[in-house]
Amino acid sequence: MHENLIKGAIYGLAYGDAWGRITEFMPFGNMVPSIGFPDPAFVTDDTQMSLYAIGALMYEASMNPDALIGLHYDE
Repeated sequence: MHENLIKGAIYGLAYGDAWGRITEFMPFGNMVPSIGFPDPAFVTDDTQMSLYAIGALMYEASMNPDALIGLHYDE
């Protein structure tokens, strides 16, 4: 597996969820374009579900490496 790609996905999802928690239910017009990273950054239910989904994909790939063929995106 591509460990760096997996780590990047996990960090990207967690950081995105932490930023998004602040604006998740705001109308688009009320969002400030230069919101800094929240301190503290909270783990949300979205973060937890993302981690479970990644864990399931990693488990499936470890049990059957061909199971995930065709699920990647190439430009």
